[in-house]
Amino acid sequence: MLLKVLLTKVKVIVFVATHDKRMMDKADVLFKIEDCHIIADKDIDKTEAYELTSRSDNYYKQSIKQYINISKKTIKKALYILMSITLLILLFNFGYSNYYQNYIIDEVINSPLEEIRVYYGSDKKFAINTIEKYLSSDVQSKIRNISGVEDLIPFYELYLMYNNESILIQSYIDLSSHIETTYNNDSGIYVFYSLGSILEDDSTTIDFNGTSYNLTINGILEKGYYNQYSDNGEKIIYISYDKLKEIIDTDMSPYLYIIKFNKDVNLDTFEDDIKNIDSNITIYSSVDISNLSLLNNQLLDGITQITIVLTVCIFILIVYDRSKDITERINEFGLLYANGLSLKDIIGIIIKESHNYVILTVGISLLASVGVVEVLYQLEIIKILELIAIAFGFYILLLAIPTIAGYIILKKNSIINLIRS
Repeated sequence: MLLKVLLTKVKVIVFVATHDKRMMDKADVLFKIEDCHIIADKDIDKTEAYELTSRSDNYYKQSIKQYINISKKTIKKALYILMSITLLILLFNFGYSNYYQNYIIDEVINSPLEEIRVYYGSDKKFAINTIEKYLSSDVQSKIRNISGVEDLIPFYELYLMYNNESILIQSYIDLSSHIETTYNNDSGIYVFYSLGSILEDDSTTIDFNGTSYNLTINGILEKGYYNQYSDNGEKIIYISYDKLKEIIDTDMSPYLYIIKFNKDVNLDTFEDDIKNIDSNITIYSSVDISNLSLLNNQLLDGITQITIVLTVCIFILIVYDRSKDITERINEFGLLYANGLSLKDIIGIIIKESHNYVILTVGISLLASVGVVEVLYQLEIIKILELIAIAFGFYILLLAIPTIAGYIILKKNSIINLIRS
């Protein structure tokens, strides 16, 4: 053999890197790479060999980093862009679903125009004159105990005389959005627009059951506001329930109650809860709560289902793309293994190659969704933390995909056997 002849004539050391077993049998000293270390396999002290060939961890890590930077990666950026959009929709949907609960309760149900009334009478808006039965204290107590019911507020409508003319007094919950003129006091007493035009100043006197009462007027309502509870006329003085009990000393029981909710109300079961107390109770609302809840739930479910389908499809595409990329690079990874990298190191390279895209995907989606839902819906901090938790879950999942796919493919192709062959 030519190399043997050369070694007998010239004092040299010949290093040969080979997988040819014939060459390995001829070697005087044999080293092999195993588990990221160069070890002696023939005619040499192993401790000495390890000490002579031990590597620098910093240099090793830097080498892997440089490899990742210069390696030809085939990750499809478009897939991660689609995933970013899908994740944004999912997080936005989460924010909207929480906003919906707050909006329906605060702006629809608990607003003065869109409140829920309970009473014994006909199911129509102006039912005051048809009500002939009180809600007993037992029934009232059971309604107050329904989950989500914050308060059961009695409604009064009284007839009295003002300037020899019959007018109405009504209790109210909130009229702040319908005030046109405000006087410099906080009496909480407001008058209808038509009465405001005949007031001489911010005070007036009314007669009820033969007794005169002096009222200080807080403001005049806007012209377009009308009687929300009865068809008994538009000449009304509005007095809050608490003020009414102070001004007019009466123990009369109201026929109608207005329900005020907190944020724990379940609109889907509320009507059933009332009917279970007494099936004869009328539940009136100027909006159809059941249909409103149903339509919105269908909308949320539709958005959620579409988002889930898109997410699954994109995850499948990412799995396919990463699997195809790893399969095409199996020889490249085999060469890395032959040069001292372990299977763990190669899996780490696959993860790091995907990491930047995953961080970008989740980061953009999270910042955009938190920004949008916070500006539009002003979520509580606990809801923002839930958004972050969902995004973190996607981060873990998107990193797990190439890791699992890479491990399965590399094991299936058996890098060790590939090198040995």
